[in-house]
Amino acid sequence: MDNIKPIFQAGPIKSISRLVTALGITLSELEHVLHLSPNERYSDLKNPIYKKDGSVRVIKNPNRDIRKIQFRLNQRISKACVRWPDYLFGSIPKTDQSGNRDYVACAQVHCGAKSILKLDVSSFFDSIHKDHVYSLFHGLFRYSEEVSLCLANICCYEDHLVQGALTSSYIATLILWDVEQELVRKLRRAGLKYTRLVDDITISSTCHGYDFSMAEKLVFDMLAAKSLSLNVKKSVVYRTGTESLKVHGLEVSFSKPNLPKSEVKKIRAAVHQISLLAKNKSVRRTYKYRANYHRTLGRVNKLARLENDKRDRFLKVLLSTSVRPLPSGRDTGRDSTLCII
Repeated sequence: MDNIKPIFQAGPIKSISRLVTALGITLSELEHVLHLSPNERYSDLKNPIYKKDGSVRVIKNPNRDIRKIQFRLNQRISKACVRWPDYLFGSIPKTDQSGNRDYVACAQVHCGAKSILKLDVSSFFDSIHKDHVYSLFHGLFRYSEEVSLCLANICCYEDHLVQGALTSSYIATLILWDVEQELVRKLRRAGLKYTRLVDDITISSTCHGYDFSMAEKLVFDMLAAKSLSLNVKKSVVYRTGTESLKVHGLEVSFSKPNLPKSEVKKIRAAVHQISLLAKNKSVRRTYKYRANYHRTLGRVNKLARLENDKRDRFLKVLLSTSVRPLPSGRDTGRDSTLCII
């Protein structure tokens, strides 16, 4: 039977005393955090992060005390005790039971599709109210009202989730726990495949020119049950014949997801540029060189996840003694010409 229902596999926590024991903290630590104002719990990032449309992405930085509790909640409860449905991807720990749930595994589900509908939940984190977080802990986790209210308080900024809180991604991934499974059943009965990577929903069909109007209506109704809505500007249908079908930036026309050839060429160019810059030993000691080197190394390692045969060749260049960054006591020579394609 398909795994489409999230299940909390541990026993319920019925009291605050049992909660602090489970989290490995003291009651005074918990009470201290609960008495902090939202602005005492979180601060703004020093450097704003911008979305593709140019607007600022609201991300808060939790202080040390609340970060500790959120980290313990993730490690000792969310990661260890949830059986995740097979259609959820993203912020899910890799285990023998869940397997790898990254964006590559998500794209794999849709390989061979002929029509794809992409949907985006509008202002997802900001739209998840504290009441929904309470319902998650009380309904799915079966925690007492007292414990559920406490955890909703700990996990929210003012009255909603916020990006930056350590627990937000897990909660956002599970927040549709009581309504999403029925949607998935209906879509699967129609021969459709459904995945959600946090707030990115993808529905695919192996039929050419599939009409997704009913599927989109079902998603709209599901989200409305949680006071969530679709970002209509990002609702797009793709079909074979117009362009190469992609899911999360990966081509899904074959049996396995592939990185587009244009992206592989950019990685090759980045590796080549690093090798040229490496000819100057003084440059290899600079901050920008090290930053660009590690960024390029990360892009190359992405090829391994996709089983791309060019990864070993690029990696050999980057790991050679003549290219690796040289140690430096202080960052010098921050030259603006050190940029990677």
